[in-house]
Amino acid sequence: MPPFRDDHILIIAPGSQTTLAQLGLPESFTPPKLRIPSRMFPGLEEGTWTFTKIREARDGEKEDLIAQAKGQRAAEAAEAAGEEEDADDDGEDDDDMEEGELKEGSGSATAATPEKKEKLLTGEPSPKAIDTEEGDDLDEDLGDGVYVEDEDDEEGAVWCIKEGKIVDWGCFFALLTYVHEMINPTFHTPILLVHPPEFTLQDKQQLTQFVFEKLKTPGFALMDSAVTALWAYGLPTSTVIDVGFEKTDITPISDFIIQERARKTVHNCGGETMTKHLATLLPDFKPEDIEALKKTPACEILPLGTPIPGSGVDSTTIRAPHIVALTAQDDERDALISEEEGTVNVAAIVASGKTHEFLAKREQARRGEAERRLPNRERETNTFWIIDKKRPGEEDEPVFTASALSSPVLSKAPDLPLTSPTTSEDSQKKQQSMSRLAQEKKARAEGIILHEDEIWREVTVGTERFRAADCGILTRIADGLYDCISRVEDVAKRADLWDTLIIVGNGAKVRGFKDALLQAICAKYLIPPSSGTIFSSELPTPTATGASTPMHSQATIGGPNPLLVAATTHQHNIQHYAERHSSHGQTPLSIRVAKMPEYFPEWKEVGFDEAGFLGAQVAAKVVFVVDQGANRGFMSRVEYNELGPEGVAEVFM
Repeated sequence: MPPFRDDHILIIAPGSQTTLAQLGLPESFTPPKLRIPSRMFPGLEEGTWTFTKIREARDGEKEDLIAQAKGQRAAEAAEAAGEEEDADDDGEDDDDMEEGELKEGSGSATAATPEKKEKLLTGEPSPKAIDTEEGDDLDEDLGDGVYVEDEDDEEGAVWCIKEGKIVDWGCFFALLTYVHEMINPTFHTPILLVHPPEFTLQDKQQLTQFVFEKLKTPGFALMDSAVTALWAYGLPTSTVIDVGFEKTDITPISDFIIQERARKTVHNCGGETMTKHLATLLPDFKPEDIEALKKTPACEILPLGTPIPGSGVDSTTIRAPHIVALTAQDDERDALISEEEGTVNVAAIVASGKTHEFLAKREQARRGEAERRLPNRERETNTFWIIDKKRPGEEDEPVFTASALSSPVLSKAPDLPLTSPTTSEDSQKKQQSMSRLAQEKKARAEGIILHEDEIWREVTVGTERFRAADCGILTRIADGLYDCISRVEDVAKRADLWDTLIIVGNGAKVRGFKDALLQAICAKYLIPPSSGTIFSSELPTPTATGASTPMHSQATIGGPNPLLVAATTHQHNIQHYAERHSSHGQTPLSIRVAKMPEYFPEWKEVGFDEAGFLGAQVAAKVVFVVDQGANRGFMSRVEYNELGPEGVAEVFM
């Protein structure tokens, strides 16, 4: 078999919500180029699947689509007729030149070729007549059903993976086929597929058979998602904590070998858990609003012991943000300030009789500006942007000004009119146009680019944004981690597993989640080294009293108390503590997170939450290019023909 090239390797990493894919390994590894949702839609015919939803056209779209189809057919018919006339004219000129019958004054209006005469005699309709008849029949053909592709509608989607398990194999195979056809690799392209930890041997065999028989790949490799995270960090031993959508996988790996008996999955403990908890705290928010909140810096998990702003006040009370409606009164107030000179028109303020109101608004605006400069963890309220797409056939929603955008937390606040009752229709349109311009200006300042089919709004949220992890997710992950490492059979490896934690997964993308998780683990299970002053009576030792007397000569200066180590490791002989100080079995003396690699600049910008895909790139380079199958890291076409799908147990890493 000829060696594989870097630019021919295809990597696919399906997940519960998102499937990542990339063709080719660049010189410097980059984040995945293809990112699509892990779902498909049933097609119009039974047993078929489509990536975009195909639905029947709505009332507002049907007429437009029929008119567009008529115009397109008419243009095609006219173009075909023009080409046919040009060809007939060229043929007629050639015949006249050959016969020498070209006469002065003979025009094309009276000339008729045999083909034209045949059409006239047989009564064959002209292209124009064809267009008219087809236009009449088009309404009848399209009247039964007009279908369109809706890229934004997710209703009716089938998600093929749930909690790491394949729930619909037909949908999953259709998703892999769609990714393969979209990338369109060459024939000599091997595939590396990253699978969740829940995959069984039967799942791997079924997947291997599909890839070789349907996708026709010359080489195929399967890798566990925890192992790929290990490759990304370049460590042989580590504990991988993968926080997913609805679950968290905790996998201890020792010398690149997965500890299957110690591996554990914590169900109902992921990003969706925090989303549901925020939904209970913010009942007026839509699900898409909460998802948008989690992706912004406004949603933050504070470190342990950090007070929540305004915690002295009842947390259920949400402070209403400052609302300023663009009305005629506001226009009158703005006239009191000279925009050109930047000075205040004191005479106009006094003459208007609204001095106190003007000063109060100025002071409130000044306080709002000072609050916006504070860090997020010191602010009681914060704002974030939500961009929604308008569906075809839907009417445009009213446009609000940037300072009067609707917020779900303002359900109890009085609704202020956008315009006064006496405002005319023309002034209202002008006002909406000005509001739209103000929105676009503020959006550009925030780095947001709006399209014509998008509507946006600015939402204000209170201190509930700091309580995403109050659902107990941190404690459950910490308990699961302790349980996993305690079940590792090699006691000497447990210290290394505690000292090299890897936290990955899109569920851990919430700001401050990783730091808060590490603090929760340390606060519950970490015992710091003792200073050596602890009394032996405070330690539960099974030996006699004389044997538990502290022996300072055996302990190193500044080291942990050997009695404490003996108690935590259930070891009776403390004479040789220096030789087995790392063999603490139940409670760790040190807990640390593994250091991120520093030689991937593209990944530094986006973070290492999807480090599993980075590890898949490194592994694909080693398996397909460097090793080239010498250590049987992948299955070739020849091996599949000999062993069949059952060979996955003998070949894959």
